[in-house]
Amino acid sequence: MMDNLDKLDFLYREIEYAKSQLKPTDTGHIHTAINWLEYRLESVKSEIRHVVPKKPFASSPEEQRIYELRRTD
Repeated sequence: MMDNLDKLDFLYREIEYAKSQLKPTDTGHIHTAINWLEYRLESVKSEIRHVVPKKPFASSPEEQRIYELRRTD
């Protein structure tokens, strides 16, 4: 299974490759694919930004929740 950083790497490479395949005409489907890949890229970036790391050595779920709440302030 890919983690989010692997997904970012994959998406960047796919977008780059798709852009290299564009031609002046008859590549509307590639433009559509690039738009979709760029949407996915932003989605993965958003997931990464909203992940709250676990507190090192949290002794209970309650302690972890308090840690998460304090990090979002």
